[in-house]
Amino acid sequence: MAKSHASICYFYFMATDLSAYVRSITVRDSRDELDVSDMSAAGIKRIAGTPDWSVDVELYNDFADNLVNELLNTNLGVATALTFRPGSGNIGTGNPEYTGTGIFFENPIALAKKEVAMVSLTIKCSNGVALARATA
Repeated sequence: MAKSHASICYFYFMATDLSAYVRSITVRDSRDELDVSDMSAAGIKRIAGTPDWSVDVELYNDFADNLVNELLNTNLGVATALTFRPGSGNIGTGNPEYTGTGIFFENPIALAKKEVAMVSLTIKCSNGVALARATA
């Protein structure tokens, strides 16, 4: 089994390339779990329901250039396009691109003495459309 290691990802959100500010990113693509068991079933029967997704991203919050802080404050609660690739290179089977329209509802800023300023966002699907995955 091949192993991959994250070093440079591509993250485009709020019409801005934020790749240089990303510390970590987690993409969750899911479907509702629906129980369709009838009364005669010996066990539980399940089917996949409505698609949903979210992206957890941790960003360095550089107050000196004010880019991240300004973007987050301006776009809080606004649906916007999102694009993510594990690597910064071309789209392919080893570097799939995920796209969707997402929204975030809080802008928590974390500050601690002797540590870098960070912001952790959870971006959620805003239009009811499944997260798209492209390999070409």
